[in-house]
Formats: sequence, C-alpha cells, structure tokens
Amino acid sequence: MPRETAYYAAAQLVLMATALGLGTCFVGWLTEPAARSGEIREALGLAEDDGVQAALALGYPKYKYHHAIGRGVPEVGWR
Repeated sequence: MPRETAYYAAAQLVLMATALGLGTCFVGWLTEPAARSGEIREALGLAEDDGVQAALALGYPKYKYHHAIGRGVPEVGWR
C-alpha cells in the first residue's frame, strides 16, 4: 500500500515542519498528473519507473497566528 504509507510519512513531515516553524499543505492534485505527464515527471526529476504517492508544499508562512480559536470544554457523558 504505497499511497497509504506515503500519506503516513507525509503526515509526520507536516508535524515536524510545524514544530520547526514551517508551513505545509498537501498537494493532492499533483499525484495523478505526475503519473501521466512526461513534462511534470521531467520537471520533478523522476525516472520512468518512479511514482508520486503524496506531495507537500513546504515553506515559511507569511502570517503567524498567536492565538488558537477559543473552544469550550466538551461535555462527555457515559452511559
């Protein structure tokens, strides 16, 4: 299951990038065009038998959010 494994790895990269002060975004629309387009594969430096299973954009965020949205304490009931 290479796609699922790639997404688990990408999720870990998102967490680490956030800890380092970087911003990330999944680029889900890239995987299929990369499989079909020779131009995209060439631009990415992929060999013919390489595949793209997940893609992330990574960079320094333009804006920093200092406060999270306020949320109330959830009410949990056990029956």
